[in-house]
Amino acid sequence: ADQMQSLLALIWSWPVVGADSPESSCCHTHAMVERAIERLSSLRTLNCSPPPSCLVWQCPSCKLMGLPEESQHFNEVELHCGRCQSWDMLF
Repeated sequence: ADQMQSLLALIWSWPVVGADSPESSCCHTHAMVERAIERLSSLRTLNCSPPPSCLVWQCPSCKLMGLPEESQHFNEVELHCGRCQSWDMLF
């Protein structure tokens, strides 16, 4: 569920331009999903490489990796990082 929420939050933040407009698809979400599928297919052609070494902090709640300074934004009372908190508004 966390991976689905992070993907949706990401693609909902992409700008809508030209062929991505909701008029060319049933809705904005499905237009962006199609665009994401195209982009992910392109990423398959990249050479293998490890993730950036700067992604060393992991949110205990959503499990997404982040920069060390992002741990400062983790709310220990409500158990969420800045990304988790924004998901509460979206989902």
